[in-house]
Amino acid sequence: MDTLTPNRRAAASRPSPLSISNVARAGTRDVAKLTVLVVEHGEERLHIFGEELERAFGPGLEPTCTLIPVPRLALDGMLFQIEAVAVLPE
Repeated sequence: MDTLTPNRRAAASRPSPLSISNVARAGTRDVAKLTVLVVEHGEERLHIFGEELERAFGPGLEPTCTLIPVPRLALDGMLFQIEAVAVLPE
């Protein structure tokens, strides 16, 4: 879950335990799917998220992503919640 900031680009890219950049650092080849909950989702926010996802994973290398608009998350001001599913090589 990302933290409490009105700046959505910062919230999408700031390193935190489950931010896009940390998921990418864990091993982009291993990430099979993302599920993203977004507060007050709209076209502008979709573009911001898409740009940050591409920057983290590389052009055309983004994993499957399910984006779910929600009215709010657990804490006031929380903007994104990201769940990543990784498939680790044997």
